[in-house]
Amino acid sequence: MDPYDGDENNYMPQEDDWDRDMLLDPAWEKQQRKTFTAWCNSHLRKAGTQIENIEEDFRDGLKLMLLLEVISGEEERPDAYMYL
Repeated sequence: MDPYDGDENNYMPQEDDWDRDMLLDPAWEKQQRKTFTAWCNSHLRKAGTQIENIEEDFRDGLKLMLLLEVISGEEERPDAYMYL
């Protein structure tokens, strides 16, 4: 299927149609992960915590919410997300 077949709503192929591993260089991905982790930790230190592994440490959303609080300067309410 041609992603540019004239359907304006379907200008990108679905994720299943392309091989992610063929497009992203593993060394680049590793560097991006390291850089983003360092950036997160530079903010999370203000709250007295840090992360080691983005996928694991943000999985339950608690440290991610803490990061958002530090960045925004506002306290997030966990109950506000219960009904999303």
